[in-house]
Amino acid sequence: LQALGFSATEAALPLLETFRQSHPIRRLTPRGESELQRLLPELVRSAAQTEHPPQTLERVLRLIEAIASRNVYLTLLAEKPSAREQLVKLCAASPWIAHAIAHTPLLLDELIDPRTLYRPLTRDELRQDLARRLDAIDTDDMEQLMSVLRRFKQANVLRVAAADVSGAIPLMVVSDYLTYIAETAVESALQHAWRLTAARHGVPPGAEPDSPSHFAVIAYGKLGGLELGYGSDLDLVFLYEGEGEALTDGDKPVAVAEFFTRLGKRIIHLLATNTPDGILYETDLRLRPSGSSGLLVSRIEAFATYQMHEAWTWEQQALVKARFIAGDTAIAEQFTHVRRQSLCRVRDGKALQQDVRDMREKMREALGKREAGQFGLKQDAGGIVDIEFLVQFGVLLRAHACVALTEWTDVVRLLESLAVAGFLAPEDAAFLKQSYCLYRDRAHRAALQEIPAQVPQDEFQSRRARIRQLWDSIMGTP
Repeated sequence: LQALGFSATEAALPLLETFRQSHPIRRLTPRGESELQRLLPELVRSAAQTEHPPQTLERVLRLIEAIASRNVYLTLLAEKPSAREQLVKLCAASPWIAHAIAHTPLLLDELIDPRTLYRPLTRDELRQDLARRLDAIDTDDMEQLMSVLRRFKQANVLRVAAADVSGAIPLMVVSDYLTYIAETAVESALQHAWRLTAARHGVPPGAEPDSPSHFAVIAYGKLGGLELGYGSDLDLVFLYEGEGEALTDGDKPVAVAEFFTRLGKRIIHLLATNTPDGILYETDLRLRPSGSSGLLVSRIEAFATYQMHEAWTWEQQALVKARFIAGDTAIAEQFTHVRRQSLCRVRDGKALQQDVRDMREKMREALGKREAGQFGLKQDAGGIVDIEFLVQFGVLLRAHACVALTEWTDVVRLLESLAVAGFLAPEDAAFLKQSYCLYRDRAHRAALQEIPAQVPQDEFQSRRARIRQLWDSIMGTP
């Protein structure tokens, strides 16, 4: 170990002994054992050059255990120094990345060319990448289809994470790339769910058999706000137009409402089923009209009626972040109109203040960490959600006089719009924007380190205090 430059021998020896006695290593084939003999000294040498050698070595050894039965990957790492160096570098930077590769060893193929590893794909490139992967399989085979979708996501999220930990891309671009990956996956899931449902039941009157029509996927939450993080779930709402009792034109016709319900279920199945390759995305449908007790898929007219006459204030807050991401653009236009009309209603300022304050307190009580000596970046006072609620309150209060406040769904551009609208002083909007980006950057870092999104209580004290002052001056006190 010392000859390999690993000075922390007392920490390394137990790790290596545990590794040697582990089941996967004891079961190595003669070829696997030979490759490991070549590989292990080089991994130790590389780990010794990182900032925390024992920690890095432990992550690398756990990963090698996970791939030990696959001689081809041991050979790859033994024979390609650049791939080996990238692996150790990424393991040193993030346990999340190490676990991702251990769970999906095919990701090791991404390490071969650092030029592509650290350059996440654009939205168009993602579509091309997924199309290329799908062209290589029989898309009528659900198992293959779900496997390709999951590997597409895993490979491209790894690229984002690698670029993130290396400093190659800034925070806001991290969320943009993660959002593009999710949107591409949802678009594909809708396309294939439509094809499979139409093959069984035909299509609704006026619909095209080869392309989703009269149906739209609406993103809420982090996806809607272009704020997706590593491991974020997707808040989705499904809308359709058409006469619900009319029949589809296939050999096994069903009512249009039933067709779209089955379509929605197939989309969720493609996204959320746990396969050997994992889950594509956890999905949350509770923001649909009437929540968990409501229909899986809503007619656009019913959605409009609900938003205008029945939705609670917190549902209107959620609508601030909502946007169309896949499906029929004609429904996208209708949704945009309904959203703008609903957000632009004149509201009683005092009642709105009370509703938003009450919801904020409920969230803090239910979700706040309350860990002694720690500040939770998201839910604690002066954190991310306080900023989001201030933005949502500003939009709901002022949109009737400034329709431009309905143009964007992300907090950063909404803060800029609220300054233009006169709801926030420019310096306060700039401060909130800086704070929001700083908090989210730290939350991303925490996710990659697999630790809670919190910092010591004395960190950000003055920043949190100013956010709370702004909260009190804008929202009032009970």
